[in-house]
Amino acid sequence: MLGLHWNLDGRADDIAPGTELAFELWQTPQGAYRVKVTVTVQTLRQMHEAQEFTAANPPARQVVTLPACGGGTSACSWDEFREVADAATGKK
Repeated sequence: MLGLHWNLDGRADDIAPGTELAFELWQTPQGAYRVKVTVTVQTLRQMHEAQEFTAANPPARQVVTLPACGGGTSACSWDEFREVADAATGKK
């Protein structure tokens, strides 16, 4: 819906069990809001060996760029994100 793509642990756009897609809302020092998207997945080794997550052994994580947002940055302005989300869900 949003055209998101990632490559973690050598797996492109894989949605393994327990995959987390997080939408983070950040506020700049000037008061503007920005949305950053991250994806977090277990590596194949972590799954196969049933490894616990620790600070030394975290899951793979990547910041995802929203292609529809201008500027090619990893965060969209709130207004840009809202337009993209509304278009993806058919609200407008």
